[in-house]
Amino acid sequence: MDPSPTEVSVALTASTFLMALAFESNMRGIVSAVARLKNDDNLIAKIILFTNTVSMLQIIGFEWANYTSKSTCAPVNLLSNLAYHLMMISFDAFLLYKTWLVSSKQRRVLVPATVLIVHRLCWGIVDLIHSYGTWDVASQSCIWSPDPNAAYGFYSADILCDLFSTVATVLICRRYLSSDIRKLFVVLISENVLRSVVSLAIASLGFWVVKTQSFVKVMYLSGLQTYAFSHLLNSEFYWYRARSEALQDTSPRQKYRDNTDRQVDPAVDTHSHTSVGIPPDWENSVNADRLERTNTSSSFRIVRVL
Repeated sequence: MDPSPTEVSVALTASTFLMALAFESNMRGIVSAVARLKNDDNLIAKIILFTNTVSMLQIIGFEWANYTSKSTCAPVNLLSNLAYHLMMISFDAFLLYKTWLVSSKQRRVLVPATVLIVHRLCWGIVDLIHSYGTWDVASQSCIWSPDPNAAYGFYSADILCDLFSTVATVLICRRYLSSDIRKLFVVLISENVLRSVVSLAIASLGFWVVKTQSFVKVMYLSGLQTYAFSHLLNSEFYWYRARSEALQDTSPRQKYRDNTDRQVDPAVDTHSHTSVGIPPDWENSVNADRLERTNTSSSFRIVRVL
């Protein structure tokens, strides 16, 4: 059954409102990322800048498609869909890159993370080929026609990226929950778990919408998803402040005592601008099984995420 003009109008208004809020969040994120890059040139800020930029392009494309003509319906939807996939792939890369940093750049995290990104990229290409915008003669409007199989594929790929990031981070951080900087790792776990709850809720809604094959529901989903992920991305600036506050009582260096009762310094990361606040390359540079934390008030060498 085709939706009534009223249903389409309400869905368009609601999605446009959510897109406008997302657009505002993107602008704030771009300003914050640029300001961060002026002080510290690092990859995370660049990813945030790029993701916000393509998110804005996706929003512009979405709104343009709702008022386009028959001749521009297909190309405008294609460009909007391309921007959407670039946004989500970049967001997934952002999550996985942070997880790799938390792991002290371990290969066992890098390899599956790379596979997951390539998997997501492949599904994005499949969707770009099989999903399209089509002109509806009856309503004289441009209608988005998604491919259900591709949608199931890229939603699943997004879920896998998010779950891998969260599970890996929790497994890494739980080892430090009894340390004197446990507050930092509580923050890292909290941000990952909260993000996963929102992401899984959106993905689950996406599966349902694809199954219903309702154009109106797709409009609602587009607005909600763009709004949610723009805030999940730019909440990194809030979580950065939370991580910094968790470290306020931590002194600049951390000492360890090995099994010969000698004091040992943690490894020093020469790429400090990419550290996320745990012992840089500690897993690779120091035999963790032979070290025991002292009870003195000391700390890891902590540097910024952004």
